[in-house]
Amino acid sequence: MLDPLASDIRIDVILSALQQADQDTGEDVIGQVQTGIRLSPIDARFYSLLGILEEQQGDRDAAKELFHYALALLPTEIQALAHMMDASVRAGDLVTASRNMEIIARRWPEYWPKVEAALPTLLDNPEAFQTISDRFGPDPLIRRRLIASMTRNDVLLTPAYRMVLAWHEAGITDLAWSINSVTNALLRARRFSDAYSLFVLTRASTNPITGFVYNGSFSKPLSGSPFDWQIRPQAGADISLVSQRRSSKTEGAAAGEATQDDKAIAVRFLGGPLNFSNISQLTRLTPGSYELQAGYSSLDLDTPEPLKLGLSCQDGQGELGHLDFAPGTAVDERSASFQFSVPAEGCELQRIETYSARLPLSWRYRYEGTLFIDYVRVRRQDG
Repeated sequence: MLDPLASDIRIDVILSALQQADQDTGEDVIGQVQTGIRLSPIDARFYSLLGILEEQQGDRDAAKELFHYALALLPTEIQALAHMMDASVRAGDLVTASRNMEIIARRWPEYWPKVEAALPTLLDNPEAFQTISDRFGPDPLIRRRLIASMTRNDVLLTPAYRMVLAWHEAGITDLAWSINSVTNALLRARRFSDAYSLFVLTRASTNPITGFVYNGSFSKPLSGSPFDWQIRPQAGADISLVSQRRSSKTEGAAAGEATQDDKAIAVRFLGGPLNFSNISQLTRLTPGSYELQAGYSSLDLDTPEPLKLGLSCQDGQGELGHLDFAPGTAVDERSASFQFSVPAEGCELQRIETYSARLPLSWRYRYEGTLFIDYVRVRRQDG
């Protein structure tokens, strides 16, 4: 009985020889491959290696036959798959190349970096694009692998946009990571309109975007998109999305008892100094005049300077305005607002963000108590 380990060792030796660019892969290597075929006639790997040698010597037809035979023995043989994929790209058979790429992505993830360079060629072809979309879309693991490659290459951002939109329209679920990855890549490339358009078009029909602040009442689960609320961890504060806010409107309710069904962001400060800017959302407002309003309540809120909710241009053009959250205890909802204007240039995207005054991190400036942000909304003022 043949020892599989002996075949593995022989293949490692042959591969090592093939990877030496300055070494002539002559009769000795060919002899080792032929010995492997004689001793293990159904081991597809040896036929692939012989095909590589034929390819190196310029006989691509013989190499192709050997790769086909290797894949007949083992449809996932990596060397045959990779070389057949390259051959298909050279021959213009991009659909076959796309199918082989999907098999490699699924079966040989460690080999993926060696084949992803073919993506620009494949995705530029409508049939290959559709093949990749159909074969990668249903599988979350290889779908992520594909999107990760596409978002690292600005040339592939338009195909990435089209692909995640096609998956969404096809009803594929669990697309949040892919959509958010493409959205963030478009933002990095300063394609602000495309980033926002992708966000809008991939919202569920039962969860449409209304108004200028998405999820302004915090009633929907956070999607992770930069155009939804993003809550980042903060040392010195406990930030959470709570299902009910505190209220004294219900007779007999104890102080701090949850009595309403409204959702809110709760920020509980832990009694230490901090610099706070951990709740934010991007939005896209056209030039004009607006008002931003927030509803909030608080419990024993004590801050050295009032916490603020501000709106600024994402491109660093400065703050357009802010409101203050008053300290103290106010279990009944308060509201605060400010008016602002979006300039005609230099402010394609805006950021809504909570923040604290930039004070020295000293125990003289401690933050205590809890702030509940009940809603944030923006209204246009000039029709």
